[in-house]
Amino acid sequence: MYENTYPIDTAASILGCTQKKILTEWAKGTIKIALDFGPESSINHQSYTDYDKWGYPAKPWNIASISAPATNDYFPPELLQPEEGEKLKLFPNDNEPESILIWKNVYHQYSQSGFYFDSNHSDAQVHDGKLMVVSDVLLYGLWTVPYAEFSRVHAQDTFTLKPYTNNPSLSKVTATFTPRGGSRRINAPEKKNLRITDSEMMVMQKILAQRPGHQRTEQPTDDRNQEKQDIHGGVERFALEREKVLAAALYVAYHFPKDVGKTLKSHAEAIEKHGYLFWDGNPTPTPDAGRIAKILSDARRLPNEWKILGGNAKAKR
Repeated sequence: MYENTYPIDTAASILGCTQKKILTEWAKGTIKIALDFGPESSINHQSYTDYDKWGYPAKPWNIASISAPATNDYFPPELLQPEEGEKLKLFPNDNEPESILIWKNVYHQYSQSGFYFDSNHSDAQVHDGKLMVVSDVLLYGLWTVPYAEFSRVHAQDTFTLKPYTNNPSLSKVTATFTPRGGSRRINAPEKKNLRITDSEMMVMQKILAQRPGHQRTEQPTDDRNQEKQDIHGGVERFALEREKVLAAALYVAYHFPKDVGKTLKSHAEAIEKHGYLFWDGNPTPTPDAGRIAKILSDARRLPNEWKILGGNAKAKR
C-alpha cells in the first residue's frame, strides 16, 4: 500500500506556501521527496518487451541495479539461494555436465519501495560474500530522491535512490537508476517528476504553522479593537473555514472520487472522512458533515443567498 503523492506545485497550493519553501525543507533534510514508479501491478514479465504507441519501450526506463548486504533482511531467499541445474548442450560428450544457477521471477519490497527481478533479463551477483547486487531489475512504488541527486540532475545521467521508509536499517539499500528514452528522461529526478506524500505534507504543515505570521500572540486591545473583533470575528472565521472546506472538496474529489458520490451529503461525508489534512494542527476544528454540506451548498449561490451565517450576510434594511 502506497501513500497518496502530489506534484510539488500542487502541494504548494494545498499548503499555501511557495514551491521553494518545500524544496528548501527537502534540502535541509526535514522532509523526504520521492519518485513514483507506479504500483506493483504495473510491472510484470512483459514489461521488458512492451512498447508504447510512440515506439518507446514501455517500462525499461524503470530499469535499475539494487545493492545491499547479502542477507535475508534485504533480499528474498529466491535470490540468495537460487536453484542449481544442468546447462543444456547442443553436442553432448563424456565430460561432466556443467551446472548453472536457476533464478526465479520475484517481487521484493522495502516498505513502500519495490523491485521486480526477472529470470530472463535480470542478474544477481554476490561480491566478497557480503554485498549483493541485482541488476536490470524494474523499480516500482516510491523511491526517495536525495537532494544532492536533484541538484546534479542536469550534470549526470545516473542517479542514486533510496527506499521510501522510516526504517533506518534500510538505508543500506541503494538503487542506481538511469532514466531511459533519450530526451524524454522519464522519471528523471527533475522537479516536474518529484512527488511529496501525505506524511511529508503533515510535516510541512507543522513547519508552516510555526511561522511568525501564523502564530497568535496576545496583544493588549482597547475598546475600539474589541468592538472591531466583535463585529467582524464571525465573518472572518467563516471565511477561513469556507476556504478550507472548498480546498478539501477539491482534494477529496481528486483523490477519492468513489467516496464523493453525486450528492452534497456524500461529498461532505467524504470531506469529513478524508479532509483531516486541512485541519489537523490548525486552530479551526474540523466541521461536521452537516455544516460542510451547507458550506458547499452556499458556494453555489450568490452571497446574499447564503444561509450558513445565520443572517450575517443578509443586506441591512
